Amino acid sequence: MSPLLFIDFSMWLDSKFKLKVLQFVYDQLIEFRHAAGDNYNVLTSVLCKLKNSEYPKEAQALNCIVFGRL
Repeated sequence: MSPLLFIDFSMWLDSKFKLKVLQFVYDQLIEFRHAAGDNYNVLTSVLCKLKNSEYPKEAQALNCIVFGRL
């Protein structure tokens, strides 16, 4: 059985385990969201301090790098 199916089956068998898994995943999503927001604030503050910085163009370039689109 694949690990994902095993986790899914285990959650189906035990509702307490399911609650722990869902709480863990939710907490991790929130933690990563906060970290991404904090890092974005640092990044933008550094970009604004650069001489001859064209923030809109740099934001588009970062968007292209991160998401593969303009």
